[in-house]
Parts: sequence; C-alpha cells; structure tokens
Amino acid sequence: MGWAALLAAILIACALTPWVQWVRALAALRLPSRIERRPGPSRLQATVQACLQPYEAELSSLGFVHSHATQFHSTPRELAPWQPVQVWRHRQVPVIAELMAPVSAATPELVQLTMYAEVEEGLMVASLKLPLWTVPPSPRWCKPAGDLFASVKAQYEAQLALMQDEGLPDFLPWEGPETIEARLSRYEQRQLEALIEAGWLVSEGETLAIAIRRLPLLAAQGMRRSVRLRSALKRQAGASTPSARAARLEQCLALFVAGRAGAAVAQVPLALQWGLYLASWLPILLPCALLAGPRFALLLMLGVAVQEAGRWACLQRLGFRHIEVLPLPLIGGVRLPEHTRSTTRQQALLALAGTLPGLLAGVLVWALAPPAGSLELAGATLLLLNAACLLPFQPLDGAALVEALWPARRLQLRAVFEVLAVLAGLGAWGAAGWSLAGLPLAALWGLRALGWRPLWRQLRFEQQHRAVSAGLERRDGLALARQGFQLLERLLPARASMSQRLRMMDTLVSHLRRKSMPRRQVAAFAVLYGLLLLGALALAPGGWRSMSRAFADDPASAAADAAARAEARLQDMDSAALARALDPRLEASGAAELALSSLAQRTGRPLPAEVRAFYLARDGLDSGPELVLLPASEVQPLRDNKPRLPGRLVAGLRERSPGAPLRIVGECRRADEKPCEYRVEAVVSWLQVGEVHGRPVLLHPRPEGEDWRLVSLDTEVGFLAEEQGLRELLQRRWRERRSVPASASD
Repeated sequence: MGWAALLAAILIACALTPWVQWVRALAALRLPSRIERRPGPSRLQATVQACLQPYEAELSSLGFVHSHATQFHSTPRELAPWQPVQVWRHRQVPVIAELMAPVSAATPELVQLTMYAEVEEGLMVASLKLPLWTVPPSPRWCKPAGDLFASVKAQYEAQLALMQDEGLPDFLPWEGPETIEARLSRYEQRQLEALIEAGWLVSEGETLAIAIRRLPLLAAQGMRRSVRLRSALKRQAGASTPSARAARLEQCLALFVAGRAGAAVAQVPLALQWGLYLASWLPILLPCALLAGPRFALLLMLGVAVQEAGRWACLQRLGFRHIEVLPLPLIGGVRLPEHTRSTTRQQALLALAGTLPGLLAGVLVWALAPPAGSLELAGATLLLLNAACLLPFQPLDGAALVEALWPARRLQLRAVFEVLAVLAGLGAWGAAGWSLAGLPLAALWGLRALGWRPLWRQLRFEQQHRAVSAGLERRDGLALARQGFQLLERLLPARASMSQRLRMMDTLVSHLRRKSMPRRQVAAFAVLYGLLLLGALALAPGGWRSMSRAFADDPASAAADAAARAEARLQDMDSAALARALDPRLEASGAAELALSSLAQRTGRPLPAEVRAFYLARDGLDSGPELVLLPASEVQPLRDNKPRLPGRLVAGLRERSPGAPLRIVGECRRADEKPCEYRVEAVVSWLQVGEVHGRPVLLHPRPEGEDWRLVSLDTEVGFLAEEQGLRELLQRRWRERRSVPASASD
C-alpha cells in the first residue's frame, strides 16, 4: 500500500461522480400522481414541426395516418410536459404511433416516438425510440418491444413481431381520438398504481417520488441508458447544411427558452444528501487509514467537517434556508441550490467561510503543537487542506472568490490565476523536497487541466458575444440568446452537440446576471484573499514536512513501519495460523487423534498446546530447505530416519579430534555456563521433529514435568544449538520468507 493507492482512490471517487449525480437527480425527480390525456388543438412551432417532419414522412410510408394532437393534464399541473404530441393511427394494424418533440436538453437531437398496441386483457405492447422509462414498467400492463431503433421502419417491425407472438387477432382496434386518449389515460394510471404497489414509487402529497432504496439500482440503469443515448446521437449525426444549421438555431432557441421556464427541481432530502456525501469519501478515507493510520483519516474528515460547518453557518447567518449538499468528494459539500439567486458579496462570504476557520485553526495548532505528535499532524492537515482550497481554480473556494470579485472579466482572470496557482503550488511542493504528500494536489491539478480547453472556448465565446451584442438591451433575453446561438454556429465545429451549445449559453446568461460589488468591498476582499493565499503558500512547505514525517515518507522509516506492522501481525498468529501461512496447500490436512496420542507416548509426556495446535492444522510442513516439520507418524529416533548419520558423525568426530572421547557438544542451561557434552549413541536416539536449513531438529529428553526442548544438530561440526520452540521456528521462517528482519521484533 502506498501513495499510488491514495491516488487511485481519488480517481475512483471521481469516476463514481456520474453515478452519484444520477442518484441525486432521481432523488429530486417528482412524477405526477395522476395523468389525464385529452385531444387538443395542434400548436406546433415551426422548429418542432421541422423536427417531426422526417418521422411523419416515414410513418406515412408505413401506412400510418395522422389522427389528432394531444394535451396532457396532470396532477399537479406544473409536471405536465411542455412538448406537443401528435398521434398517428395505422390503417390496417391496431397500432398507434405517438410523436413528441425533444424531451429535454440532454437529448435535444432525438425525437421521441412511441408505438402502442393493446391486448384484450389490458396488456399494452409498446416500443420506444428513446429509453425513457425511469423505472421498469409493470409486466402486468406493459410488454416492451425494444428501444433505440435505427429507423421508424425497424421500430414498426419490432412492434409488429411482438404483436404476432402475442396473437395479432387478440389486439383491440383503435377508434376515435376520445377513445384512444381514454384508453391511454387508463394505461398511464394503471402503470403508476402498479409502480407504487411494487415499491418503486412513494406518494408525497400530490406528487410521486422514487423510493430511496431503489435509487442505486435505477442510477446504474440510468448510466447505461446515457451511454446508449450518446451512441445513438453519434449514429444520427449527419451533414451540416445551411438549412440544417438554421433549423438547429431555432431548435436551440426553443429548447433553451422551454428549459429555463421549466419547473424548479424538488428538494432532495438532506439526510440522503449527507449520506451520499459521506459515502463518496469512503474510497479516499480507507486508503488514507491504511497509509497513515486511522488517526490521519479521522483528522482529514475533521478538516472537511470544519469546512462544511463554516459554510452551513454562513448560509444560515445570511438567511438562506434551502441548502443543498453536493455529494461529491473534494469538490462537493454545502452549497446553495442552482435556482437560488445570491449576490456576489454573499458568494464571497460563502467562499471565505469554508476555508478561513479551518486555516486559522490549523495554523494555530500547527505552530503551538509539540513536534512529531498528533497535534502537529492535526494542524498540518487543517493547514494543507484549507491552503489547497484557497487556490483559485475550479472547483475550489479560491475560484469562487475570484468569480465573486470580478464577475465581468471572470474568465480572463480565472485563466491567469489558475496558471499562477499551479506555478506557486509547484514551487511550494519543490521547497518541501517534492514530498509524496503533494501527490493528491498534483492529481487535482491534472483533473482540472482537463477542463482548460472548455474554459478557453467559453472565454472566446463570451468575449465575442460582448462585442457583437453591444447594441442590444440587456433585458431583451431572446435577442441575446439568438445572437449567442448564431455566434456558436461560427465558433463551434459542426459536430458539436446541441446540449453543449445549450450549456454554453446557460453559462453565459448566468454570467450576464452577475453584478459587481462596490469597489471598496472588492478591494477589501481582494486584499484579504491575497494575504490568506500568500500566507498559506508560505506555510505549506513546513506543513508538508510535518505531514511527511507523520506519513513515514522516507524509505528507511517506511521500511521500519512496515516491519513493525508485520511483526505485530506475526505476534498475533498462533502456530496453526503460521502453518497455514507457510504451507497454504489445500490438500494438506491435520493429523489424526490416534497419531497425536502415539506421538505423546513416544515422547513420554503430553504434547504442548502449540505443538498440538500445529499438528491439528497441518500434519507436517514442507517450507523448502529452510524448514521441514515431519508428520506426527514420522517423528522417530534420528537413527531410524537417517540410518547412515551415526557413522558419519563418528567419522567426523574422530577426524577433527583424534583420540578424544566421541561426544557431541551442545548448549545447555548450567550455572557455570559450561557447554554440555552428549554421547553420540544418545543423540541419535532422540526423536527427530524436522529440519532447519538442512540440520536435523531433535526433541531433547527433559526430566519429567518439564516442557519440550528443541535442539538442532550441526552434523559438520558436531554441535547441538538451542532452539526456542516450535512457534519460534515458524516465526523465523515467516520472517525469512517475507524478508522481514528479525531485529524488528527486538
């Protein structure tokens, strides 16, 4: 585990961003509790008619005729879709087709086409051009025939094939407009009731909301639908002709106006928002806990909590009651809802409230705390976290403060400040010795660099828009929007999606609405921000050095910490666990009770607990030439296991000491500290338990009532070395295999 793991965790947390956004969007989604459809007059705009015309031509070629236009009446009324609907009926087959203009800015190039056919028992067979089902339809009332078809003909063929499988004569014919709308209204209402009964939807007054426990599953399905929609957009992209560009301009205007006039998004429950926010931090906190211990992970979470508490208190003090929590790590937290109007002064105060308390507290604690302690780590964590948030690039508080100070020229200044911030950050990192503690910040710079190209494109767009719209009134929003979309046709390539154009226009309008603060307030905030940023960057190298000491950043300290953790783990393992770790073969099994009883009889005493636990886990161990432990049934006198060894021992002793008594010297516990001597005949009669580095391990016969004593026999020099015990042998082999120095246990 290293800093690469923390960097990977940050990338994983960022990769989860789309899923978190889907969960949040679904939690804010509200559906009408009742839908009623009625035939109504056709009020198609020229743009909408241009979108529908190719589909209408295909429907006519397949035998469909136009029936009527439809109006939706829902409860509550504001949840009714704004798009007009055209209904077409087939001349011969009991199928109707429903055409609807683009549903939202997310899919502006795709027209919604739905085909319906109803079986006598009430089951509806439906096919969709777009996968718009947020929740799966009830199988009792709907049977899908597919979605995302390449053409109207392909959709009709899939619809007809499923109808033939269901029995084409059993389908009810579609009659007049009133009958069609009544049957579709009943179908819509039955679907809503079935979804409530199945637990997908819950009632909230006059609206329906997605059940919280269903949100993760539906979010994953929504992400898959989004990928499929993007693929469909690429397939549908065609040549850009002058007439097509003109039609797209009008379509952009219609979608832009309709989107800004839509109903406000419902408030997501705060408990769910906080839950998602805390859950999004887990991929980062877990590697931090493994890297630097749980203490640092708790301190990091404490620093984030201080920031969020500061923002929350500021918004409450400013009088805002509807507060949102963006559930994303590093870039999320407490904020105002998007539709909430706020002044630039309030935005500046909110940016400072998130970083100023934690920065001051961190500097104070870090300066007064004793070195190499928990307080120093706490202060350094608060200092570095809030210093990073002061950097003036998105999505940090420093960029929000720059936006509030200079809204008119915000993009030019943001580009300058971001470059300066990166250079200053690199300088501070270099002054700290390129400590690995700066890797998370470097990752944040890298992620932000991906947004510099869209930032530059937006900058050029807004500069040219100010030049070409100088003569227009600021209140004439439609004229400004038309001018903006015409300009985008020249600036953006033809392959640029309509959703990108709508997003850039929405950003422009939000920037035009910003009003600058008085010059005195701008100067005061600018001086305060400059002092805070310069002070934080000046103290950052010292904080990095403190963090590096706490993280054991140098190789020697890191190796010592790893050895200490490995040794602590080793001390917690018994002989059975050590045996499983050293010899993890699945076919290995423990010794039988009969074999253990026989071994105890041969030794003349009960087996020690660690020996018994070892043999119950593994009947012997083969960990290479460094350590071999014999099965219980093979623990026999040394002469029986190695019959030629006694002769070699005698020959070696005579060669080394001619005329001396044939005795083997060994370690023993005597008061005079003199070595013990044993006859060769006695030593070769001792029980052999195994081998250590090729030397036989023998069971030394001890007086009755004493524990086992293990010795290893060096056959080359005829010497018996004391071995501490079976568990110690296993621990030594465990250290050797993992290259953990034995001195780590001292």
